[in-house]
Amino acid sequence: MSRTLARLRDIFKDDLLVRTATGVTLTTCGEQLLQKLPPALAMIREILTG
Repeated sequence: MSRTLARLRDIFKDDLLVRTATGVTLTTCGEQLLQKLPPALAMIREILTG
């Protein structure tokens, strides 16, 4: 998981997740990706099952 997160951080040039006193939180970029990911995955799923 650490390597995958590191690769994503490199791709997006953002930390995506940061440690806080209560755990971890998403950066603004991470929040934006979280909102865009479900529709993108749905489109990919539709293409593959078409």
